[in-house]
Amino acid sequence: MHDRIKIILGFVVVLLWNSSVQCQPMQGIYDEAMEFGQPETAQADRLVIDDFEEPSKLNLLHGMTNVYLMAPSRVMSSTAVDERDSTKTVVLKLKFQRFGEGGPYGKGGWCGYYSAVKEMLKTGTKYFDATNYTYLTLWVRGEIGGENFILGMSDKHWDKAGDTVKSNQIIAYLPEKKITTKWQQARVPLSDFMLDLSKLASIAISFERECFPDGIGDGVVYIDDIAFE
Repeated sequence: MHDRIKIILGFVVVLLWNSSVQCQPMQGIYDEAMEFGQPETAQADRLVIDDFEEPSKLNLLHGMTNVYLMAPSRVMSSTAVDERDSTKTVVLKLKFQRFGEGGPYGKGGWCGYYSAVKEMLKTGTKYFDATNYTYLTLWVRGEIGGENFILGMSDKHWDKAGDTVKSNQIIAYLPEKKITTKWQQARVPLSDFMLDLSKLASIAISFERECFPDGIGDGVVYIDDIAFE
């Protein structure tokens, strides 16, 4: 009889011990990043669109580059050997003359430079996906200082419309808030353009009316290393 009681009591103790083990909360370090289905967003590496080192009408994404203009305003593009951070580099040189009157709408026409980031394939147009990038960056200096321009950018919609969405004046993105004869890097948030970043078509340097007193201006600007970051 005593042996049977001991066996029953032992069985009860084992059941109680197992129950206490199963009810113990899991201990350790909890991190939300450990949850399944929450991968980290990858930040793409810096991608240079054009460094102007090679004499070509194509940028490094195989997109066309060229000037655009409507008389009487005009612009010429070429390359020049310059120095930045004590290193020789080939840069884009843009010589422009912006008129305030004449041409379509009597506002002096327009002028600038564009660099396409879309590819023209036999199967159709392949637009550039910039969703993993945050900034458009470029290095800028003027020949005498005080020059100015605006950046334009187009997605699939604006590409078909033949126009671009404009940024603020480039001086707003420069450390010194003006173009000088020294190199400065402009960092332009892509969010400023309010475009479909998954379908970008082109980037433009535009010598717009609002960049100059009375809409009239001329000068030379140098550009280097246009990139997505």
